[in-house]
Amino acid sequence: MKGRIKDLATILNCHPYSDSSLIIKAFCPRLGNISIIAKCWRKAQNKSPLQTLHEYELTLYEPSGGELYLLYEASLVTERLFPNPKLLSTALSGAELMANLILSSDEYAAYYQLLRDYTGYLQGLAG
Repeated sequence: MKGRIKDLATILNCHPYSDSSLIIKAFCPRLGNISIIAKCWRKAQNKSPLQTLHEYELTLYEPSGGELYLLYEASLVTERLFPNPKLLSTALSGAELMANLILSSDEYAAYYQLLRDYTGYLQGLAG
């Protein structure tokens, strides 16, 4: 197992993997678009569920051989709720676009801030 990394991340999407794990697509200001496996996260009593579009401070183990980071810890930083279905759909569309961008490492922080501003703007529209 390689070293631990801490970075902020906006969760772009989560999918169940096996009975107890998740595969997470996230966007980070230092790491860019990454895929994460959260082993035993779905059934753990002491771990809160990870929500799409919320911002977390993640502690990860670097990938060893594969492309998946291993989630060690997640702390909620910003909760992004969209009670209006149209605004939620718009925010999810922006997240999907972000998940498919090919960026160089020097662009990660700027695009991360753009995603934060975009979701913040949409939350402001919700009232």
